[in-house]
Amino acid sequence: LLLVALTPERGPIWAGGAAVLTGFGLGLCNITYTVASQSTVAVHERGLSMSLLAFARIFGQSTGAAIFGAVVNAGIAATIAGGAALASRLLDPHLRDSLAAAETAPLAAAVAGALHHVYMIQCVISAVLLATALLLPAGLSPVRAARETAKG
Repeated sequence: LLLVALTPERGPIWAGGAAVLTGFGLGLCNITYTVASQSTVAVHERGLSMSLLAFARIFGQSTGAAIFGAVVNAGIAATIAGGAALASRLLDPHLRDSLAAAETAPLAAAVAGALHHVYMIQCVISAVLLATALLLPAGLSPVRAARETAKG
């Protein structure tokens, strides 16, 4: 939500704070997923479980980066003709000086607008995941189910 509310007027402190908070949340999730992955399998399957978790993380990060990169590129291209090449020049400190002041402001606004689309998509995905998590039954655990079956 902090990234969705990000505007140029809020400045870099807001963006940095939002990034730190996001990283903190993702770090806590990673620990939770690691412990959950290890605790729901037998000891001799933990290596396989961790490998699959690492693969899923890498696959998800790669896919997400590609999709969100495409969203940013499409947003820039829809706003400014030749925007992708100009955006590359804007982001390269050595080439940025070659842009005229009249080109820099609309291009920066196009990049900001395209990033806002990415943040909105992330917000919707997060809301769907939160709703899904809240719909899970309390006490849902394969380990608990196995123990209750064993007790009979």
